[in-house]
Amino acid sequence: MQSQRELQQLMALFQAGRLGEAESAARRLIRRHPDAFVLPNILGAVLSSQGRHADALAAFRQALRLKRDYVEAHCNAGIALCALGRHAESLADFRAAIALAPGHMDARNNLANAMQECGRHAEAVEVLQAAAQAQPAHPPTWNNLGNALAALGRHAEAVAALRRALALAPDFAQAHNNLGLALLADADVAGALAAFDEALLFAPDYPEAHANRADALRRAGRLADAGAAFERAIALGLDVAELHNALGNVFEEMRRFDEAARAYQAALARRPAYAEAHNNLGSVLKACGKLDQAAACFERALQLDPGFALAAGNLGRVRLAQGRHAEGLAHLVAHTGFVRLAVDAAPRLILELEDATR
Repeated sequence: MQSQRELQQLMALFQAGRLGEAESAARRLIRRHPDAFVLPNILGAVLSSQGRHADALAAFRQALRLKRDYVEAHCNAGIALCALGRHAESLADFRAAIALAPGHMDARNNLANAMQECGRHAEAVEVLQAAAQAQPAHPPTWNNLGNALAALGRHAEAVAALRRALALAPDFAQAHNNLGLALLADADVAGALAAFDEALLFAPDYPEAHANRADALRRAGRLADAGAAFERAIALGLDVAELHNALGNVFEEMRRFDEAARAYQAALARRPAYAEAHNNLGSVLKACGKLDQAAACFERALQLDPGFALAAGNLGRVRLAQGRHAEGLAHLVAHTGFVRLAVDAAPRLILELEDATR
């Protein structure tokens, strides 16, 4: 290249977040210096930062055509593939980077994370255990190992790995959050709450930690606090159907049915084909005596998921309450196994029908 000054100016634009200018400068320099392998790699990083991952991948491939043993370009290509949802394809690039630079911890961790996205958790554990053995003072490796172990249901080992990460980096908010998840999976609700609180101490606006803390609070029976935590997670940008549905569950448990209905409707606005939210909305409408609307919700849930036994049972009970006994019993028999109950436990069936018609 003519000078390092041009490259420094390009990097300054990138680091300042002036991505459009950085892209133009990178393309201009590539035209002038077509053999400079570093330039398409920088261009790819700029494009990735704009969310243009397919274009970024093409730039990284151009860098690799110029320099086949370019470790960073292999890593970046793998990351771009993961961003495109092509996790299985990314494994080859991460492995190539590791073959060229065995001590490259980002490549090892990215390989393991991509394996987890492919459901290959046991292999991910092996990769991360080898990485931790090679560099035991690397907190992200222990954090990722904890996640991989948790995915295999090895919660005690996961907790140990995550505590190792936190011993090395006490302010590692993500590791505190993941520790909370591992403890919650092991039914240690109090320990999980303490871990989520630690995560939020270091990262107060961490929406996933607020959402996970909300789940733990709900399990602890602290419903009002759980609702507030779900609302905080949503306000911080985790505005997804699942959280609105979970918030609705909390309001429903508190018998705040109007708020529960609004939360379920918000879930459905974000994901109209969400069978569970349709069923839940039907439940609160039924509790409010709005049987026709409730039935429509249960019917929609069953259209989306014909095997949804809970929705079928709910629809059957609504039909019984409406006096449509044949239709209601048909739903119960067809979807919830009441034929067996009629034979084996007839009194229980009679009570069920009596309850449903009250």
